Amino acid sequence: MRFLDEHDLPWAEHHLKDPAGQKGQLRRFKEWDKLILDEINQYSIENWRNKRLAANASPGTINRNVVVIRAVLSKAVEWGFLRYHPLAGLKKLSVDRSLAPQTLSDEDRTTFFIVLADRDQKLTGERRSANLWRQERHYPLLPRLTYFSDHLTPIVMTA
Repeated sequence: MRFLDEHDLPWAEHHLKDPAGQKGQLRRFKEWDKLILDEINQYSIENWRNKRLAANASPGTINRNVVVIRAVLSKAVEWGFLRYHPLAGLKKLSVDRSLAPQTLSDEDRTTFFIVLADRDQKLTGERRSANLWRQERHYPLLPRLTYFSDHLTPIVMTA
């Protein structure tokens, strides 16, 4: 779409926190390069979604892709390129949220906590080394790490 190259992407470069993320999402719509804004409608989105579903994309991923094209079309309406939003009223694909949460096996949980303990030990050793370096140079010392090196292990243990 010429609108993207000439208007939306230059705007995104200066106003969005992650313009590269938007560009990445928009690459999913590369087959629409030759379309003009007036040719995008709910029917074209439905066809696109059906192709993505057939390619085994998850409904959640497809919904996230559509959010980006909706935002682009919202800007087109806001700037007067379109009279109305062509995707107004388009419903999201339903996402199955009934799946049970995944849990770690006892073996995986043990391995995970061993890795966390090794990480804490490594960071504590690095802090000790840094404080020796600082002490030699008469810099203020960093707080001594006792049991946990930071917040990660306690958060994981709580979860």
